[in-house]
Amino acid sequence: MSIKWTSELITGIDFIDRQHKAFVTIMYRLLEAMKNGEGKEELPNTLRFMEFHAIKALKAEEEFMEKIGYPGADFHFTQHKHFHEELAALKDMYSQNGYTVSLPLTFQRKMGDWLHHHVAKTDVILGDYVSSNKKIMEEIS
Repeated sequence: MSIKWTSELITGIDFIDRQHKAFVTIMYRLLEAMKNGEGKEELPNTLRFMEFHAIKALKAEEEFMEKIGYPGADFHFTQHKHFHEELAALKDMYSQNGYTVSLPLTFQRKMGDWLHHHVAKTDVILGDYVSSNKKIMEEIS
């Protein structure tokens, strides 16, 4: 699964798009490190960033949805909870087993799934909702 920034990932909500670009950048860095035989060194950095992302970025997104009264917020929050659970499982695997050849591949697959199934779909739907609501657009501009 390819991990790169494409127009399919753009929500039109600046702070969310910046977070997503950072997500893609850190995942790309891990992939490049893996290609260069440096995955073992880069994986801890990637895990730390993803933990930060899960705590800060998803919380900001959730607060935004609550502020605008987004009708799809409950479903969205459920997906965020699943992301937290997936990340916790990956961190547990790393804590228990250390670096294994399969761990960064599993990590890349799960984060790629998040990118293509949550960001490109659920977050883009949020962006469509915001862009179709003139009042919200005026508030965030």
